[in-house]
Parts: sequence; structure tokens; C-alpha cells
Amino acid sequence: EGWGLAMYEQDWMCTEYDSEEALQRNISLADSWLQGMARGAETSGRTVQYCMPYAYDVLSASAYPAVTNARATDDYIKRDTQWALGATSMFYWAIGILPFKDGFYSSNLPQVGGQVVGPETRPERATLMAALSGAMVGPMDGIHLMNASRVMSTCRADGTVLKADRPLMPLESCFSSGVDPATCFNYYSFSDIP
Repeated sequence: EGWGLAMYEQDWMCTEYDSEEALQRNISLADSWLQGMARGAETSGRTVQYCMPYAYDVLSASAYPAVTNARATDDYIKRDTQWALGATSMFYWAIGILPFKDGFYSSNLPQVGGQVVGPETRPERATLMAALSGAMVGPMDGIHLMNASRVMSTCRADGTVLKADRPLMPLESCFSSGVDPATCFNYYSFSDIP
């Protein structure tokens, strides 16, 4: 109470499963963990974001209204294609979870002290993909390094994120042509706002 915390992020989910022996041996322990996390968040009026989940984590999340989104991109540390949402966004959207694009640098200024030292070479693309993901927008620039006008272009003055009715998803041709959807950068979205 009093922190202003609205969302809890459970990071490194795949690592938790892979390295915790009890989760490997007890078939119901993982379900209890996910259920407890969701119920605790819901009871306290908060939501949950999954980060680096396995598909079965996301499938189980469909039973928990408190789980509102999950990261749908690689870590920002791997920036070559980290901006690409890909087929993961379709999977998340189909079960009612928004695909979150990992945090990004909104400016092309050198960023020192984080996991990745800037500059971001394509801050416009990173910002646009974050907004089109449909989830929250997560700039992670250092103090006095954020491009405020770029970040504010993703939301109204009150902070409400401007987003389409559906998150960005790969075109059907990415699947029918036999191309790996993770490397097919042709997308669509939808909004009924004129």
C-alpha cells in the first residue's frame, strides 16, 4: 500500500521453471504458483504481466483475469529484431492477453548504465511498435535522456495509451508462404475509430 504499484511483473518465468527442481517434480506446484500470483494481485487490486513465459504459462493465464499482458518480444538486449512482435501477439490476443513490447530507449542519445548502452538507432520504430502492441508503452531511458515528445505521441495528455482495437499481428501470407513468422515483418492491425 502507498507505493502506487498497479502491476506486478513476473520476470524470468522460463528460468524459474527450468531451474527450480520442485517445479519439475510436482505436477501441480506450477499451477498453484500461477494461481496464487493471480489471486494475490486481484485481491490487492493489481494486475500481472508475465515475462519470458512458456506457452503453458500463457494458456493458464487465460483463467486469471488479473493477468492482463505478457512480453511478446525478445529482451531489449538483443536489439536486432527485438522490436518485432510476430506470431506471439496472435497467440496472446486469442486468449485475451495483450502482447507487451519490451522496454526501449525513446531517443538516439547514448544511454549508460542499463543492460544495453545506447544509442537506439531506430527510436521511432521502437516507439511505434510499443504503441501498436496494444499493451502499455515502456520507455526506459536514463534520467534526462527520454525523448518526451516521441513518447507522448503514443498517448493522450492524461497518459492513456493510443492503441488500435487489435494488436499488431503478422499477415496471413507470413504463414501461408512458409516463411518463419518471426522473420516476416509484414503486419496488420485494426481500429474502427474513423
